[in-house]
Amino acid sequence: NKKEFTRFKSGLFTNGALKVSSIDPLEFNLQKSVMRVLSAVSDLEGCMDAINTWDNSFMSIGCFQWTLGTTDEDGELGDLLLSLKKSNPTFFEEKLMKFGFDVDENGECYIRGESLTLANKALIREPEWAFRFWEACQHQEMQIKMVDFCNMRLRKVMDIEIPSAGMKVQDLFK
Repeated sequence: NKKEFTRFKSGLFTNGALKVSSIDPLEFNLQKSVMRVLSAVSDLEGCMDAINTWDNSFMSIGCFQWTLGTTDEDGELGDLLLSLKKSNPTFFEEKLMKFGFDVDENGECYIRGESLTLANKALIREPEWAFRFWEACQHQEMQIKMVDFCNMRLRKVMDIEIPSAGMKVQDLFK
């Protein structure tokens, strides 16, 4: 595969080309309402294969822009990748691990055995990693995991109580 990225500030980005609206909701076992929300967020954040290595989160991927995090604490990207590693270790090995990227059981990310802390998260800004993550996003295995995480996030949001209205967020969408 080949991919051209746009250079911006201290990194690279692409808005991607794989639109959430192009996936089959039945294939991902999604309700139509969830699909509409995912599509709307994707229109704002980027496509399934969006990649950003220039901002203060060091690496952001996908339609919800899962990030590596802005501090020594891990962002949600580590959790997404850990879930991918557990559900499809062969794919994770082929697309990331064999090139030196790994994630441990706590969602902490590593490059070539070195933990990605604030002091060295800039390692992930290398063009190689933008390409590796973009390339992984081209495959259904990664797309399924991203959609699963989107769906989980939406379900959490829908259960949030709005005390002043005496209802949950999900009640607003009926």
